[in-house]
Amino acid sequence: MKPTTDVRSFIWLMAAMLTVSLVFCTYQYRSALRLQREHRDAKSPRKWVILASDQTHISTPPVKFDLNTVSPETITRELGIDPVIAQRVIEYRQRLGGYVSTRQVEEIKGIDSESAFLLEKHGFISASFTPDKISLSHAARKRISNHPYLAGSTASALTSHLRTHQIRSWNELVNVEGVALEALIKARPYLGLPEGQSISQNL
Repeated sequence: MKPTTDVRSFIWLMAAMLTVSLVFCTYQYRSALRLQREHRDAKSPRKWVILASDQTHISTPPVKFDLNTVSPETITRELGIDPVIAQRVIEYRQRLGGYVSTRQVEEIKGIDSESAFLLEKHGFISASFTPDKISLSHAARKRISNHPYLAGSTASALTSHLRTHQIRSWNELVNVEGVALEALIKARPYLGLPEGQSISQNL
């Protein structure tokens, strides 16, 4: 016996009501989950952008910090950089005499591209910063030899020249036999040589 038109209509109506109920319950459930996540995130704010199944949670980004004063602990805590690399950031800063550009972090031994990117993005150099200057004298030969930009043949040629000569200007410096011009250009911010001012040998 086939169902009558009224029975079929009733069945379709019940099916439609059941579908609407399921959709409404699903919406309510997802809303409850979203509120629960938001409540949890408010109690424990994230430091990074984390993608969830249906929502992006964004928290306060890491603070900016001065590369010439920041501690390795702050670097690790704020950026999640390996403590070994964070310590090398400080050690390289000391060897240089301070950072004059954020790009210099790329020169740190063993640093990966992601860590370098984060340091350049969140680090800065204070406009008032002045790097430690190297006296161009024979007495400063150890510091000249240890500087990352001068070490090697350039340091040897320079310290040998300073045993018997004064260097009064940048032009005299670049004409010292055996020094690499590229090394001197990189090291120039660290060289205690005001243009035109005589520098004592301090022998």
